[in-house]
Amino acid sequence: MYRFPKSIFFILSAIFILSCSREIKPRVESKDGLYLFLDTLEQRYEVACSEMELTRWNSVTKEAPPDFISTREMLAQIFLDTSVRNIISEWRGRSGSLADKPLARRLELWHRAFIGGSIEYDDEIISAKINLVQKYSRIKINVNGEELSGEEILGLLQTEKKSKKRKIYWQAYIQENSKYFDEYRKTVQLLNTKALAKGFPNYYSLVLYLNGIDEGKLLNTFEILKEIVSPPKEKPSSNSKRKHKSNKTNAPWDVEYYSQMAKQLPEKYFRADSLIATMNRYFDSTGFSPDSIRILSRAKNNQITDDCFRVAIPKDIRITFPLLSGQQNYANVFAIYAHGLKAAFTRVDFPILKSYTIVPGTFSPVYDDGIARMMHDLLFDSLWLRTFTKVKEKELRQFYSKRNEPQVVKLIQEMKNFETEYEFFKNPILNTDSLERSMIEKYYDIRIDSGTSTPFEINPMFVAKPGTFYKTIVTKLIAAQLEEALFNKFGARKHTDSLVAIWMIDHLFSSGEKIEWQERMRNATGKSVDPGPFLRKIGIEHSTLLSNNNLK
Repeated sequence: MYRFPKSIFFILSAIFILSCSREIKPRVESKDGLYLFLDTLEQRYEVACSEMELTRWNSVTKEAPPDFISTREMLAQIFLDTSVRNIISEWRGRSGSLADKPLARRLELWHRAFIGGSIEYDDEIISAKINLVQKYSRIKINVNGEELSGEEILGLLQTEKKSKKRKIYWQAYIQENSKYFDEYRKTVQLLNTKALAKGFPNYYSLVLYLNGIDEGKLLNTFEILKEIVSPPKEKPSSNSKRKHKSNKTNAPWDVEYYSQMAKQLPEKYFRADSLIATMNRYFDSTGFSPDSIRILSRAKNNQITDDCFRVAIPKDIRITFPLLSGQQNYANVFAIYAHGLKAAFTRVDFPILKSYTIVPGTFSPVYDDGIARMMHDLLFDSLWLRTFTKVKEKELRQFYSKRNEPQVVKLIQEMKNFETEYEFFKNPILNTDSLERSMIEKYYDIRIDSGTSTPFEINPMFVAKPGTFYKTIVTKLIAAQLEEALFNKFGARKHTDSLVAIWMIDHLFSSGEKIEWQERMRNATGKSVDPGPFLRKIGIEHSTLLSNNNLK
């Protein structure tokens, strides 16, 4: 008798077991069953998020060997599971009949999480992104026989006083930058293909959806912003008021130079050995008891990065930051503490609503970063500086006299970069020379001869974090609006009233993701995102024209 090798029996047995396991799909028959299903799923989710945050923490602090492979696998097992995704989709479609808003909110976030997670943990996308970043990070630009990195070229564009030399640096950068353009285009097409499979016209639209942004209103707001801050195309009539004077910049190679802020205030007011004490004075004066803030911090010299690790919200929150002197470093540390405070004062029961920042769709990056930006900007607020430093009035006057114009130039640059990337994602096979030319002529005060080449400028952010340039702008709008709301509530005591902490916890931190971030904005400020406060902050008049053009 012919006998099969034992290995064959093992293989057949394995196939039988796998086929049976595929047939056993989880089912949820009732609302009570749905609660149990979600509770179990969210326990797995929170454990996976915690492990990922611990891995990131170990990677930065070197307290233990990081294990990114296994932690990513834990998350991938959740978000690549189609049977679980189908249950979420089915019950989300029935959420209107459940008469249970908290449950409907959990289903909505899980729906977004499965879209964001399936993209985030897609092996093909991960490979393409890593490959692209590695290629662009190795770029060297030859200028007058000297090889320079992209960061070095950026430094020259920011400091070189002669426009002709800046043009040489910029052209050399653009030429070398275009070497891997085909790879960039392929990555964009891949992202678009994945987004199309999820029901979105392109990847940028998917990203906006995951982050709770109304695409049409965003575009409308940015278009009005552009009209307000751009140089006038013609001389205004005598009976009209111009919203903003003409910018100094008139070419793309001038933007980095003219968008640089004036020098920071003297370092003696922002010493590294006074950073923690100054921060605690601010927290104490606004009602945050420094001793009761449950945030573990690691502060070292410049060998550590600014970061927040939400190991277990709200009980185990950790931050790292470099202990350095300088106004900007102080500002960066305050921003990181804002992320930590939001996590430490979150008061929600369900893990999916706690705003772990691991999976796109489960948190509100523009809102979180807007709060952090508001705290960051304390270090540039005259009232705060007078209260917590010994800066002299003459130094303050000099400091503020040169801040508005660079911020306007930077805003124009950011809007140009956003629209360029947005249009390219809409149609990655379009003529990129024509796109770049149209964007330069739209946003900068320059006209280009038809015979002059205008290669596509691939901003480093396009490669490092595709589809996110809009956040840079919206974050500033949110921060300015929250700052204005704080002043409207507390006036000149906005940095010294002990009730500030209660207001921040109630309006900015505690609700996690129980409600959409736009509703949290309305609760805190009385309206949706309004560009007016930011425009007023940078000295542009008539910003109330935008009050009816809120993002959502």
